[in-house]
Amino acid sequence: AFYLKKDYPAASERFTSAIDLNRKRGDAYYFRSSCYLNLNRITDALNDINHAIGIRETPVILAKLNKPLGFSSSEAGTKADMFLLRSRIFYAQKQLKTALKDINYSISISPHPFWLYFFHRGHIYFNQKEYKLAYRDFHETVKLNPKVINAWNTMGVIAFFMGKYKLDINVCRKALELAPGNLAGLMNLGLAYWLDGNHEKGLNLMKKVVQKQKNPIAYFHLAYFYHVDGKQDMALENYKKAVELNSDILKIRAAYLQKTPQSSPTNKFYREQLKIAKVYIETGKTPKALEFENRTAEITAIELRLIPDPVPVNKPFDIGVNFKVEMDGDETVIPVLFSFTISQNNKVLFRSESSMIEADNGRITHWNAHMNPVPVKGTYTIRGVLRYKKTAAEKTVVLTIE
Repeated sequence: AFYLKKDYPAASERFTSAIDLNRKRGDAYYFRSSCYLNLNRITDALNDINHAIGIRETPVILAKLNKPLGFSSSEAGTKADMFLLRSRIFYAQKQLKTALKDINYSISISPHPFWLYFFHRGHIYFNQKEYKLAYRDFHETVKLNPKVINAWNTMGVIAFFMGKYKLDINVCRKALELAPGNLAGLMNLGLAYWLDGNHEKGLNLMKKVVQKQKNPIAYFHLAYFYHVDGKQDMALENYKKAVELNSDILKIRAAYLQKTPQSSPTNKFYREQLKIAKVYIETGKTPKALEFENRTAEITAIELRLIPDPVPVNKPFDIGVNFKVEMDGDETVIPVLFSFTISQNNKVLFRSESSMIEADNGRITHWNAHMNPVPVKGTYTIRGVLRYKKTAAEKTVVLTIE
C-alpha cells in the first residue's frame, strides 16, 4: 500500500522487514530497489536490483504479485521489468551504454511491447545524441500510449535540434492538443515558429509562456526575439528577468550548443543567441548603449568670446563659446562638457563647474555662461575646455575689466 501511494520511505522500511525475515525474497529486493531509486539512493538501488535478478524465483513471485494489480503477469514480462529497473538505475548513474544494454534485453524478452521500455530507451538515445533513434523510440511510445506528453515534447525538441521546424510545429501542436497547459510544448512551438520564419507568432507564444510562468529560459528566448526586432530596451529587461530567476542562465544555454548537431541551423541559432545574450548580461547594457559609449567625436573649438568686450567693472557679463562636434552614426545630439578657468599671472582665481551642453552633431553650437559682476579692474585670462569622453578641445581669451 505504501509503495502504490508512493510513500517510498515507509515502503522501503516494510520491504527491509520482509528481507530481514527471508533473504530470498527477490520481490522485496525489487520493490525496495525501486523505492531507493525514487529516493535517489542510487547505489543501494543497484545493489538491491542485482540481488533480485540473482534470485531465480524472483520473476515467478513478481508475476503472481502483479496479476491482481493489472501489471505484467508473465515470468518473461516481470523479468523484462527487472532489467528495465536496472537500466533506469544505470541511467541515473549516467552509465548510458550499460543502461542501453539492459533495456535492449528487456525489449527482446518482453512478450508484449510496453511503452515505458521505448520511452526509457528513447531518453538513453537522446542523451547519447542519437537523435534519429531517440525519435523512433518516442514515436513508438506515443503509438502505444498517446498520452505520454513528455514523449511528444521530446520528439519536438529532437525535431528542433535537427532543424526540422515544420515537423516540430506539428508535434508540438499535437502535444498541446493533449495537454493545453503544457508550457514546455508551448515554448518549443514558439521557437519553432520563430526559426521557421514566423517571428510574430513565435514572439506571441513566448510572451504567453512568461505570462503563465516566470521561466528563465522563456525570458531568455523572449529577450533575443526583442533584440532581433530592434527593441533593445525590452530585450535588456527580459535578460535581467532571466538572470534574476537563474544566475547561471548563460551556462545553461551554453550547454545546449553541445546538444545540437553542428550542421544544424539550430546550432547556428544557439551560437548567435548566446553571443548576443552575453553582451546584455555581462555588461548590463544594450548593444546600442555600448556602441554609443565607444564612439569617439571630433571637437573643434571655434571661438571663446566675451559679451561685452571689454567688460565694465561691477557689471555682469557672458562668456560665450562657439564649437562644432562631429560623430559618425545617427546620433543627432551629443552631450559635451564645458568648463573654464579665470587666471591672472598664471594663478587660477576661479574654476567653474562643468556644464553639459547638448550639441547638434555636425553643426556649430553657440553657448553662453552668465557671470556675476567683477568689482576689480584688471586683465585676466580665461581658458575654456570642451570635453566628450577622452576627446578635448580648448580656447583662450583675454578678459579686460575696466
